[in-house]
Amino acid sequence: MRNFRISTGKVLLPLLLIASTPVSAHDTWLLPLRDAGGTAVFEFTSGMDFPNADYAIKPDRIATRGCRVAGTTCELVTGESGEHALSLSAKMDRSAAGVIWIDLAPKTLTLDADKVDEYLAEIDPPASVRAAYMAQAEPRLWRETYVKHAKAFTGAASKTPTAWSKPIGNELEITPSSTSLLSKNSDARFQVLSRGKPLADFAIGVVGGPNAKPRLLRTDGKGEVEVRIDGAGYWILRGTQLTPSTTKDIDWDSHFATLSFDVL
Repeated sequence: MRNFRISTGKVLLPLLLIASTPVSAHDTWLLPLRDAGGTAVFEFTSGMDFPNADYAIKPDRIATRGCRVAGTTCELVTGESGEHALSLSAKMDRSAAGVIWIDLAPKTLTLDADKVDEYLAEIDPPASVRAAYMAQAEPRLWRETYVKHAKAFTGAASKTPTAWSKPIGNELEITPSSTSLLSKNSDARFQVLSRGKPLADFAIGVVGGPNAKPRLLRTDGKGEVEVRIDGAGYWILRGTQLTPSTTKDIDWDSHFATLSFDVL
Protein backbone atom coordinates (compact mmCIF):
# COMPACT_ATOMS: atom_id res chain seq x y z
CA MET A 1 0.00 0.00 0.00
CA ARG A 2 1.38 3.41 -0.88
CA ASN A 3 2.04 6.13 1.67
CA PHE A 4 -1.20 7.97 2.21
CA ARG A 5 -3.12 10.48 4.24
CA ILE A 6 -6.22 9.14 5.95
CA SER A 7 -8.54 10.61 8.80
CA THR A 8 -12.90 9.13 8.44
CA GLY A 9 -18.12 9.11 -5.80
CA LYS A 10 -20.98 8.94 -7.55
CA VAL A 11 -23.99 7.96 -5.45
CA LEU A 12 -25.99 5.01 -6.65
CA LEU A 13 -29.11 5.90 -4.68
CA PRO A 14 -30.30 9.27 -6.03
CA LEU A 15 -32.90 9.66 -3.29
CA LEU A 16 -30.07 9.78 -0.75
CA LEU A 17 -28.49 12.80 -2.40
CA ILE A 18 -29.58 15.86 -0.47
CA ALA A 19 -27.06 18.50 -1.45
CA SER A 20 -24.34 19.15 -4.00
CA THR A 21 -22.74 22.11 -2.26
CA PRO A 22 -19.27 21.71 -0.72
CA VAL A 23 -19.05 20.23 2.76
CA SER A 24 -16.54 22.48 4.50
CA ALA A 25 -16.84 21.39 8.11
CA HIS A 26 -13.70 21.44 10.27
CA ASP A 27 -12.91 17.73 10.33
CA THR A 28 -10.42 15.72 12.37
CA TRP A 29 -8.67 12.70 10.89
CA LEU A 30 -5.64 10.37 10.99
CA LEU A 31 -2.93 10.40 8.33
CA PRO A 32 -0.80 7.24 7.97
CA LEU A 33 2.49 8.36 6.44
CA ARG A 34 5.03 5.57 6.09
CA ASP A 35 6.20 2.18 7.31
CA ALA A 36 9.71 2.19 8.76
CA GLY A 37 10.97 -1.27 9.66
CA GLY A 38 7.67 -2.58 10.97
CA THR A 39 6.73 0.70 12.65
CA ALA A 40 3.87 2.59 11.04
CA VAL A 41 3.95 6.37 11.47
CA PHE A 42 0.79 8.47 11.58
CA GLU A 43 -0.27 12.10 11.83
CA PHE A 44 -3.34 13.32 13.66
CA THR A 45 -4.75 16.58 12.37
CA SER A 46 -7.76 18.82 11.77
CA GLY A 47 -8.54 20.86 8.70
CA MET A 48 -11.06 22.34 6.31
CA ASP A 49 -9.64 20.75 3.15
CA PHE A 50 -9.14 16.99 3.44
CA PRO A 51 -6.53 15.52 3.14
CA ASN A 52 -4.41 18.64 3.78
CA ALA A 53 -3.22 18.89 7.39
CA ASP A 54 -3.87 22.22 9.09
CA TYR A 55 -3.97 22.03 12.87
CA ALA A 56 -2.07 19.70 15.19
CA ILE A 57 -4.17 17.96 17.85
CA LYS A 58 -2.73 18.45 21.33
CA PRO A 59 -1.80 15.16 23.06
CA ASP A 60 -3.81 16.05 26.16
CA ARG A 61 -7.00 16.16 24.03
CA ILE A 62 -6.80 12.41 23.38
CA ALA A 63 -9.18 10.44 25.60
CA THR A 64 -8.80 6.96 24.09
CA ARG A 65 -6.89 5.40 21.22
CA GLY A 66 -6.68 1.99 19.63
CA CYS A 67 -5.06 -0.11 16.94
CA ARG A 68 -6.11 -3.52 15.63
CA VAL A 69 -4.47 -5.59 12.89
CA ALA A 70 -5.64 -9.08 11.89
CA GLY A 71 -7.44 -9.50 15.20
CA THR A 72 -4.43 -8.45 17.26
CA THR A 73 -4.34 -5.23 19.25
CA CYS A 74 -1.42 -2.83 19.03
CA GLU A 75 -0.50 0.41 20.78
CA LEU A 76 -0.55 3.92 19.33
CA VAL A 77 2.35 5.88 20.81
CA THR A 78 2.29 9.68 20.92
CA GLY A 79 5.27 11.43 19.34
CA GLU A 80 6.07 15.03 18.50
CA SER A 81 3.42 17.69 18.04
CA GLY A 82 4.27 19.65 14.89
CA GLU A 83 2.79 22.80 13.46
CA HIS A 84 0.16 20.99 11.42
CA ALA A 85 -0.18 17.51 12.95
CA LEU A 86 0.54 15.34 15.96
CA SER A 87 2.81 12.37 15.25
CA LEU A 88 1.91 8.85 16.42
CA SER A 89 3.38 5.42 15.73
CA ALA A 90 2.52 1.75 16.13
CA LYS A 91 4.38 -1.53 15.80
CA MET A 92 2.46 -3.00 12.88
CA ASP A 93 2.72 -4.09 9.28
CA ARG A 94 0.70 -1.45 7.50
CA SER A 95 0.27 -3.69 4.46
CA ALA A 96 -2.00 -5.89 6.59
CA ALA A 97 -5.66 -4.92 6.91
CA GLY A 98 -6.15 -3.02 10.13
CA VAL A 99 -7.98 -0.19 11.83
CA ILE A 100 -6.73 2.66 14.01
CA TRP A 101 -8.85 5.10 15.98
CA ILE A 102 -8.72 8.03 18.38
CA ASP A 103 -11.43 9.60 20.54
CA LEU A 104 -10.98 13.15 21.80
CA ALA A 105 -12.10 14.42 25.19
CA PRO A 106 -15.26 16.56 25.26
CA LYS A 107 -14.92 20.25 24.49
CA THR A 108 -17.46 23.08 24.67
CA LEU A 109 -18.10 25.82 22.12
CA THR A 110 -20.50 28.69 21.59
CA LEU A 111 -21.62 30.02 18.23
CA ASP A 112 -22.82 33.46 17.30
CA ALA A 113 -26.19 33.58 15.57
CA ASP A 114 -24.63 34.38 12.19
CA LYS A 115 -22.54 31.18 12.39
CA VAL A 116 -25.33 28.80 13.35
CA ASP A 117 -26.97 28.76 9.91
CA GLU A 118 -23.62 28.01 8.26
CA TYR A 119 -22.93 25.21 10.73
CA LEU A 120 -26.34 23.59 10.29
CA ALA A 121 -26.07 23.84 6.50
CA GLU A 122 -22.78 21.95 6.65
CA ILE A 123 -23.88 19.07 8.88
CA ASP A 124 -27.58 19.03 7.83
CA PRO A 125 -29.12 17.68 11.07
CA PRO A 126 -32.78 16.61 11.34
CA ALA A 127 -35.33 19.43 11.04
CA SER A 128 -36.06 19.13 14.76
CA VAL A 129 -32.65 20.60 15.59
CA ARG A 130 -33.21 23.78 13.62
CA ALA A 131 -36.79 24.02 14.94
CA ALA A 132 -35.57 23.80 18.54
CA TYR A 133 -33.03 26.53 17.91
CA MET A 134 -35.52 28.82 16.19
CA ALA A 135 -38.00 28.31 19.04
CA GLN A 136 -35.64 30.07 21.45
CA ALA A 137 -36.37 33.65 22.43
CA GLU A 138 -33.93 36.12 20.93
CA PRO A 139 -31.06 36.57 21.34
CA ARG A 140 -30.79 32.86 20.57
CA LEU A 141 -27.94 30.86 22.11
CA TRP A 142 -25.95 27.95 20.70
CA ARG A 143 -23.87 26.21 23.35
CA GLU A 144 -22.52 22.78 22.46
CA THR A 145 -20.32 20.12 24.01
CA TYR A 146 -18.73 17.94 21.35
CA VAL A 147 -16.64 14.77 21.11
CA LYS A 148 -14.68 13.76 18.01
CA HIS A 149 -14.05 10.18 16.86
CA ALA A 150 -11.49 9.56 14.09
CA LYS A 151 -11.07 6.13 12.50
CA ALA A 152 -8.89 5.00 9.61
CA PHE A 153 -8.17 1.80 7.72
CA THR A 154 -4.73 0.49 6.86
CA GLY A 155 -3.78 -2.14 4.31
CA ALA A 156 -5.47 -3.16 1.09
CA ALA A 157 -7.90 -5.97 0.35
CA SER A 158 -9.95 -7.31 -2.58
CA LYS A 159 -12.98 -7.31 -0.28
CA THR A 160 -13.74 -5.76 3.09
CA PRO A 161 -11.94 -7.72 5.83
CA THR A 162 -13.41 -8.28 9.27
CA ALA A 163 -10.90 -5.78 10.67
CA TRP A 164 -12.72 -3.06 8.74
CA SER A 165 -16.36 -4.18 8.94
CA LYS A 166 -16.37 -5.04 12.66
CA PRO A 167 -17.42 -1.98 14.74
CA ILE A 168 -14.97 -0.77 17.36
CA GLY A 169 -17.75 0.49 19.64
CA ASN A 170 -17.57 4.28 19.35
CA GLU A 171 -20.54 6.43 20.36
CA LEU A 172 -20.87 7.37 16.67
CA GLU A 173 -19.24 5.19 14.03
CA ILE A 174 -19.19 4.60 10.27
CA THR A 175 -18.47 1.06 9.04
CA PRO A 176 -18.45 -0.58 5.60
CA SER A 177 -20.50 -3.69 4.97
CA SER A 178 -18.65 -7.00 4.73
CA THR A 179 -19.58 -7.26 1.03
CA SER A 180 -18.33 -3.80 0.07
CA LEU A 181 -15.33 -3.20 -2.16
CA LEU A 182 -13.15 -0.24 -1.16
CA SER A 183 -11.35 -0.24 -4.49
CA LYS A 184 -11.46 1.84 -7.66
CA ASN A 185 -14.65 1.57 -9.76
CA SER A 186 -16.45 -0.42 -7.08
CA ASP A 187 -19.63 -0.02 -5.08
CA ALA A 188 -19.41 0.38 -1.32
CA ARG A 189 -22.13 0.41 1.28
CA PHE A 190 -21.58 2.03 4.67
CA GLN A 191 -23.64 1.96 7.85
CA VAL A 192 -23.77 4.62 10.56
CA LEU A 193 -24.09 3.34 14.12
CA SER A 194 -25.09 5.39 17.16
CA ARG A 195 -24.30 3.48 20.35
CA GLY A 196 -24.19 0.36 18.21
CA LYS A 197 -27.61 0.88 16.60
CA PRO A 198 -28.28 1.93 12.97
CA LEU A 199 -28.86 5.68 12.60
CA ALA A 200 -31.47 6.44 9.94
CA ASP A 201 -32.05 9.78 8.22
CA PHE A 202 -28.52 10.95 9.06
CA ALA A 203 -26.35 13.21 6.91
CA ILE A 204 -22.98 11.86 5.75
CA GLY A 205 -20.37 13.99 3.98
CA VAL A 206 -18.14 12.27 1.43
CA VAL A 207 -14.91 13.55 -0.10
CA GLY A 208 -12.75 11.42 -2.38
CA GLY A 209 -11.76 10.32 -5.83
CA PRO A 210 -9.86 12.06 -8.61
CA ASN A 211 -11.81 15.32 -8.32
CA ALA A 212 -12.37 15.15 -4.55
CA LYS A 213 -15.59 17.13 -4.83
CA PRO A 214 -17.49 17.08 -1.51
CA ARG A 215 -21.03 15.79 -1.45
CA LEU A 216 -23.66 15.22 1.23
CA LEU A 217 -25.75 12.04 1.51
CA ARG A 218 -28.44 10.78 3.87
CA THR A 219 -28.77 7.30 5.37
CA ASP A 220 -31.78 5.12 4.63
CA GLY A 221 -33.98 3.26 7.11
CA LYS A 222 -31.15 0.82 7.88
CA GLY A 223 -28.70 3.64 8.58
CA GLU A 224 -26.89 2.94 5.31
CA VAL A 225 -25.62 4.88 2.31
CA GLU A 226 -24.23 3.51 -0.93
CA VAL A 227 -21.26 5.15 -2.62
CA ARG A 228 -19.64 4.55 -5.97
CA ILE A 229 -15.86 4.56 -5.45
CA ASP A 230 -15.17 6.15 -8.79
CA GLY A 231 -11.44 6.68 -8.59
CA ALA A 232 -8.19 6.28 -6.71
CA GLY A 233 -7.09 8.62 -3.96
CA TYR A 234 -7.89 9.48 -0.39
CA TRP A 235 -11.49 9.16 0.79
CA ILE A 236 -13.22 10.37 3.93
CA LEU A 237 -16.75 9.93 5.24
CA ARG A 238 -17.93 12.25 8.02
CA GLY A 239 -21.03 12.92 10.09
CA THR A 240 -22.19 14.92 13.11
CA GLN A 241 -24.93 13.84 15.50
CA LEU A 242 -26.61 16.51 17.64
CA THR A 243 -28.82 15.65 20.62
CA PRO A 244 -30.42 17.97 23.21
CA SER A 245 -28.18 18.31 26.25
CA THR A 246 -29.28 17.64 29.81
CA THR A 247 -26.34 19.68 31.15
CA LYS A 248 -27.08 23.12 32.61
CA ASP A 249 -26.07 26.01 30.32
CA ILE A 250 -25.45 23.61 27.40
CA ASP A 251 -27.98 23.32 24.57
CA TRP A 252 -26.54 20.43 22.55
CA ASP A 253 -24.30 17.41 22.88
CA SER A 254 -22.64 16.26 19.68
CA HIS A 255 -20.45 13.50 18.31
CA PHE A 256 -18.36 13.91 15.17
CA ALA A 257 -17.22 10.76 13.35
CA THR A 258 -14.76 10.40 10.47
CA LEU A 259 -13.74 7.30 8.55
CA SER A 260 -11.02 7.41 5.94
CA PHE A 261 -9.20 5.03 3.63
CA ASP A 262 -6.91 5.00 0.62
CA VAL A 263 -8.07 3.68 -2.77
CA LEU A 264 -5.29 2.41 -5.02
